[in-house]
Amino acid sequence: FLFFFNYALADNEFVFESSTIEYKDDENLIIASGNVKVTSSDGIDIFANESKYFKLQNKLLLTGDVKVVDKNKDIVILSNLIQYDRNINLIESKNKTLVEINNYSITTSNLKYFRSKEILKSNNITTLTDKFQNKVVADNFTYSIDKKKFKSNKIKIIDKELNEYTTGESMIDLNNN
Repeated sequence: FLFFFNYALADNEFVFESSTIEYKDDENLIIASGNVKVTSSDGIDIFANESKYFKLQNKLLLTGDVKVVDKNKDIVILSNLIQYDRNINLIESKNKTLVEINNYSITTSNLKYFRSKEILKSNNITTLTDKFQNKVVADNFTYSIDKKKFKSNKIKIIDKELNEYTTGESMIDLNNN
């Protein structure tokens, strides 16, 4: 078996590795497909089946088994469709998404990760699960990465013994387990 990998560098922003890389000069577009790995200059590694980098807009569209690893913040995001707008430092999923962060997992959809503000946000139903298998079901959540605070307009907490607690606008301090 012989495997060939191609490499491409995009304006010192991203390094692409994949089975196939196509550059469309007239469209300022780089298309990578097959075992795609994209490394950014700011500590992000991205794995996907396919990526499209729109150079003029500085946007990266990733599809198929996408895994985003923010090495600086120890965050892993898994989805099937993610867009990374490098100009405003926004990583956005369009479908069901799983986030692994600080011994917690967050299941949601249409997630927005504002990297420069260190905020995760979704307006959809979200489930936060801790290492003890307690669950927090929230609607319209915001998570502050540096403060480790999970905030929502409506929260239902289900502990590992299946007791349920419901509250309105609340904030959970994840520093204290």
